[in-house]
Amino acid sequence: MFESVSRLLKNKSVVFTWVVSYISVLLIPIAISGIVYFQTLKIVEAGVVENNLTVLSNIQKDIDGLVSNNESINIQLLLNRNVQTIASADANDLDSVLIEMNDFAREISNYKMIAKEANELFVFFNNNNMIIGPNAVTDNKFYFYSHGLNNYLSDDQWHNELTKFSEGTYIKLTNKLGGNKQIMYSKTLSLDKNQSNKSKATFVAIFNDDIFMNSVKNISYMNNSDSAIIIAGKSSVLVSTNDKYNEAVLSSEASVEDKGCNYIEINGKKMVLTYIKSQFTDWRYICLIPENVFWERMELIRQILIVGLIISLVSGLLISYSLTKKIITH
Repeated sequence: MFESVSRLLKNKSVVFTWVVSYISVLLIPIAISGIVYFQTLKIVEAGVVENNLTVLSNIQKDIDGLVSNNESINIQLLLNRNVQTIASADANDLDSVLIEMNDFAREISNYKMIAKEANELFVFFNNNNMIIGPNAVTDNKFYFYSHGLNNYLSDDQWHNELTKFSEGTYIKLTNKLGGNKQIMYSKTLSLDKNQSNKSKATFVAIFNDDIFMNSVKNISYMNNSDSAIIIAGKSSVLVSTNDKYNEAVLSSEASVEDKGCNYIEINGKKMVLTYIKSQFTDWRYICLIPENVFWERMELIRQILIVGLIISLVSGLLISYSLTKKIITH
């Protein structure tokens, strides 16, 4: 009787020791796996963000290059004597500047070679209501209708865009007939220090928005219907591959950093917003993807770690049980 009790206590002691040892040993692979998982999480996160920033950086270079060309033309126009002479003439004095107008029409053809992506490139002269483009001198109203711009803007909108003081703005033009969208750039030529808000001359370039969209259409993960590449200013979206997120992006807080990554929620859906800022405008180049897509690359690593832990648990249990059984038997 006493011997049976002694053996039972001994067996319980061995089992208890085995359980404690097993749990203690088991904590080591669990702890290591946890550390590996969370460190890998950080590495993958940094890698995905860096990949998105690289994509956005390429878009930034393409489109900022276009913007840079416009600024370059603007500087050349400011230094152009023909522009200054024509801008000073009113509608009754056009005969006195015919030579300058024809010369400038030839000169602006050279500017068109710089901004080769532009569909339209011209200077509007407010004092005489004339538009001069590559090898063309025409009345403002005739240009507006003959180039089909009335399909995008009303007469008043067109007049306002040409005559308002602009430091270099881009607006989206939507075709009323459902055709291609366009992007219009306008900048007031500050020809003298006393120039009023009503501009004497305005440089205008108009582009198909395909020029912007071509920079983003080949991005593989944009095939996901819930993803988007967006080019947005402070108050408007210029180009978007998914319009349903435009309003949320505009209302999201813009960071003071030149580039970065934010986690936001749109209509109950968690999203990852990666952005980089333009070097020439207030635009943000934005990559917006669902959080679950963002973490897809972690799924395989997570599964491998879980399988490894299960194998460790089962093999450790079997080995420990086998050794303990031998001890109890003896």
